[in-house]
Amino acid sequence: MGALSVSAVLAAGVAGAIVTPLWYIAFKDVHAKLIPPGSEQIVDFKSAPISSKVIDLLRGFVVAFVLAYLIDTTAQTTVAGAVGLAVLLWVGFPVVLLIAPVIWGGQPWRLAILHAGDWLVKLAVMGGVIGLWAAALV
Repeated sequence: MGALSVSAVLAAGVAGAIVTPLWYIAFKDVHAKLIPPGSEQIVDFKSAPISSKVIDLLRGFVVAFVLAYLIDTTAQTTVAGAVGLAVLLWVGFPVVLLIAPVIWGGQPWRLAILHAGDWLVKLAVMGGVIGLWAAALV
């Protein structure tokens, strides 16, 4: 089964859950400046309801599972290969999806870049964690 192990998925999911809050804490001032006037602050991990935090953690586990499955299926057995696949998936999915609100919804492009950066770091970290598992099994 290679990289697709429960341990790898859980570790990558937890890593992803840690990365996102750290990303938005690091860029809190930038994020606040990019929110359109009159809009609510959409990223507030401290005051977010527990249900939002649980759903976000579950989302991370789904992403980690899919990433582990793809790393396993494509036989990526190095950390670099796993991270490379994660970056490729970032280009094909979060980047493409985050462009739509900019061109169709009037969202500031800088805000989309901030969110895309979060996804890049999250996917790269998750890919690295899963890649470590895959490399250890070779």
